[in-house]
Amino acid sequence: MLKILVLSSLFLTSCNDQKLKTGFIDINDIYKEYHLSIAFEELIKNFENNAASDLLASQAEINQLRDSLSRLKNENIEIDQSTLKHFYEIKLKFEKSKQNSLSGIQDSIKIYREKLNQDINRKIYHFAQKKGYDYVYSPAGSGAFMYADSSLNITKEVIKHLNK
Repeated sequence: MLKILVLSSLFLTSCNDQKLKTGFIDINDIYKEYHLSIAFEELIKNFENNAASDLLASQAEINQLRDSLSRLKNENIEIDQSTLKHFYEIKLKFEKSKQNSLSGIQDSIKIYREKLNQDINRKIYHFAQKKGYDYVYSPAGSGAFMYADSSLNITKEVIKHLNK
């Protein structure tokens, strides 16, 4: 449906005798160079690093307990059930924490990505209005078109506008 809409708009654009001001942006370059996008990536890395550091302490405790249990087993020393139960409870708690951390990070990424895209779209909309563009396309990943004259690429100008 989206492809039909895009193709229809391109067709209607080409049928009009009036010269329309058109530009395209490379959204991947915007994500790499827009200050807010860069800050977003750093924020996500901090979430991931904090989660990893929290999990490392638990993982170290599990590894130490596992090593102790292996040593006892190798020495043919019977391990009491309460120790085994404790080990599996810690391991289960670790797996749950790990899953919660991953879920929290994914939720944060989704929320921040939506806010970032809303911000970019809003600012590009205002940029296009201010500069008199009739159409601004972002072909990256959409499959909307395969070629555009590089003189229509306004990505650098848009990045400067976004970073003001």
